[in-house]
Amino acid sequence: MKNFDKQVRYRKEGEYCVVRFFGSLDTAYRESLIMFFDDRMREECKYFILDFEKADYMSSTVWGALITITKRARERGGDVYLCAVHGQLESVFRIMRFDRIFKVYPDVYTALKDLGLENIEL
Repeated sequence: MKNFDKQVRYRKEGEYCVVRFFGSLDTAYRESLIMFFDDRMREECKYFILDFEKADYMSSTVWGALITITKRARERGGDVYLCAVHGQLESVFRIMRFDRIFKVYPDVYTALKDLGLENIEL
């Protein structure tokens, strides 16, 4: 996918992977996103901390991809945590009641601290 590497950055630390999103993720990114997370799971990442601080838009199909990714992570004994959900992302998050699916943190540093990972360098 053209420019996918500009939309997503990650850092792996053991079983944990911090994934940062940038800009807009529209429908065209769905398959690339699922492949990206499948690749990380093959690299033994089980827990994903998703940072949306620099993201400004996500299509409904990308939200659907996150549900798929979360299901796959949980089937492997892991989980997905969301951070810095704001603006349009927060509106969709609340309307769709995703708080029943995801644990949300105000920022990535709070998530890392809560998960006992405050020593990870980002």
